[in-house]
Amino acid sequence: IDGWLAPGAAASIELRQGSEIRAVQADEDGRFVFADVEPGLTRFLIRLPGDGSQLPVVTPAVEI
Repeated sequence: IDGWLAPGAAASIELRQGSEIRAVQADEDGRFVFADVEPGLTRFLIRLPGDGSQLPVVTPAVEI
């Protein structure tokens, strides 16, 4: 999966499939990559930089 945050920002991105959680860091333009993703229901959790007071963004489940 090759993705971008809009607007672009460095952020921590988690891919969640069932009990599996994988994490990557988006670059300053918001680009991130997850390699070798298995098919199935998938959610993304996005933690934006800051002091930790902002709640993470959680996407609806999508079928990969």
